[in-house]
Parts: sequence; C-alpha cells; structure tokens
Amino acid sequence: MPKLRGMSVAADIETAGPASAASIVRGILRFGLLGTAFSFAAMLVFPDLSWVSINLLLQFQPTKVFGYALMFGLGIYAHHRQWFANPSFFNHPGPWALTSVFLAVIYLFCAREVFSHPYDSQTLAPALLLSFAAARSFLCLAVLVMLLSFAHRYVNRPITINRTLTENSFNIYLVHFFFVIFLQELLMLWSGGPALGKIGIVFIITLPASYGVSRLIDRFPRGFVLLLIGLFILGGIAMR
Repeated sequence: MPKLRGMSVAADIETAGPASAASIVRGILRFGLLGTAFSFAAMLVFPDLSWVSINLLLQFQPTKVFGYALMFGLGIYAHHRQWFANPSFFNHPGPWALTSVFLAVIYLFCAREVFSHPYDSQTLAPALLLSFAAARSFLCLAVLVMLLSFAHRYVNRPITINRTLTENSFNIYLVHFFFVIFLQELLMLWSGGPALGKIGIVFIITLPASYGVSRLIDRFPRGFVLLLIGLFILGGIAMR
C-alpha cells in the first residue's frame, strides 16, 4: 500500500536520527539571514521604534514582528529536525556567550545612531540599517543558543520544579502576556522608578502568577477559552 507523502516525510524525519552540528549551524544561519532580510526591509519603511496600534487591542512593531514569528518558527523547525536529540551541540555555552558579546558590541555601536533618530530612522544610510538588522537578528539567535546550552548543561536536572515548569511551559507562555502588559501599565505610574527595578518586579510577579494560572488551565480548559473570548469581547467594546 503506498504511503502518503506527508507520512513518508514524517517517517524520514523520525528515522533520520539526531541532527549534526553542521546542519544545526546552517539552520541558525538561515534563520539569521531571514530575520535580517525582513527586519531590514521593514526598517527602510518604518522607524525602528514605531508601533502599529489597532484600537489598542492589537499592537506590534513592524520592524520586529517578523523576527518574533521567525523565532517561533525556529522552535518548530528545530523540533522536526531533531536538533535537541544532539545533546553534545547544546553542551558548550562558552563559545556562544563570546559570540553574543561580540555581536552585542556591533549592535550597540549601530544602535547609537538608530536610537538617536526614533521618528525618522528609516532615513538613515541603508548600510547602517542593514548592519543594525543583521547584528540584532544574529544576536538574538546567539543569546538563544547560549541560554539553551547553559540550561542543558547546568539546569537540566530531574527535579520536581524543572519537570513541572516544563510540563506547563506552553500554558505559561500563553498567559504571561496579560500579567506583563498589566504590570507595565501599572508601573508607568511610577515615573521616577529605576528601569532595572521595574523589570525585576515584572519578572518576579509574572513567573509565579503565570505558573499558577497555567495549572488552572489544565483543570478548566474550556472555562479558560471562554474567559479569553470574553476578555477580547470586553476589550473590543471598551476600545470602541
């Protein structure tokens, strides 16, 4: 009986074994180049710090939204290509830390000029914008791999807290936006507060709160979906 094409591809992936280090690096480079291209194209049209707001219900930065989508896609791609089945690749955070520092220096050097033109950065020299977009794109990837490598080598232990956080990680991701947005709006009232202090407050409150809500999602999944729909409907009414 002939196999369906999709089933055949999935079977090939399952039997291909762990991805090699070279293929992982090639994949990271591809996503870095894609992120650079999308970001650079957007920066030629929009100021880097600009926001698009639709009734205050949908807000995003044109120069960064494609990068976020790519990072999400990277996780799916890495899973299907079995990157994480190659533990030796994610066992050396040191080289990635050095790469991150090098790229951070380039990024900050370019950022001085870009951030000094918050309303018209699209008028800057295309070479500068391209360097800035490339440095930011590859810096994000280098930091991501560094954190994954650090977690794999030093944090990946069979203890209860790690297991429970892993089991609820997607639900935590789903709900953390609500706490972050609420706390950001609230802390804007603290006009003289230090930025690092505000960041710490948001992190300290958001993680346990998101974890607690994530446990409730498993117990009341339908109720949570109805609550989200209700919140969006109320938000749409309030923003009219």
